[in-house]
Amino acid sequence: MVKATIVVGKRAAEDYVLHEENGIIIDYCDSDKLRKAIIRLWYDDDFRKTIGEAGREFASSLTTEKFIVSIYSLAREMRLNI
Repeated sequence: MVKATIVVGKRAAEDYVLHEENGIIIDYCDSDKLRKAIIRLWYDDDFRKTIGEAGREFASSLTTEKFIVSIYSLAREMRLNI
């Protein structure tokens, strides 16, 4: 089962969550938008499933091995001898 995600604070989430693509981002202290996001996820099964699956797919790309490979590739592109 996939889970849709609501994140509070754009700065904390902007590298990982794309609003309404793989999660929902709410501004700090905006309880009305938080309430609306919860209600939308509660009643909109297709939306909840879509962003939940997109979030899971993105998260699966964030493994330690993939991170190390990307850093190594970047270092090689920069011509560092590693």
